[in-house]
Amino acid sequence: MRISSSSLSILPASSASNVRGALPKRRWMLPWVVLVGLACAAQNALVATWTGGGGDNNWSTAANWGGTAPTNGEALTFGTAARQTNTNDWLSLVGGLTFNSAGWNLSGNPVTLINTITHNVAGTNTWAMNTTLTGTVNV
Repeated sequence: MRISSSSLSILPASSASNVRGALPKRRWMLPWVVLVGLACAAQNALVATWTGGGGDNNWSTAANWGGTAPTNGEALTFGTAARQTNTNDWLSLVGGLTFNSAGWNLSGNPVTLINTITHNVAGTNTWAMNTTLTGTVNV
């Protein structure tokens, strides 16, 4: 297998007899493809940053996120002072949470949090959603 930063190339073995147990190429190659895909996805994790530029306080409003509403699994960052009281009417899975300023009051639909909560400021923020924590969550 050869991996470069600009592309991903998977080169098959010269013959199936080189693989222990002589498994068909597809059976032994699939775990590697999945592993490489997951590693690439982890490196390119999406982060949505709240800008509060929309006409309401809803997470589903794309303008509140600079033009694109987050999708399930994205990490969320709250740092500007615009519309600090806002509502999750959109997501059920949050990939991480970062507060870069105080005074946030977030409420709405229940979510599952799958990663770190980072609080980079002195002061109070309120997360008023029923939340399920999964995996290792660092606070």
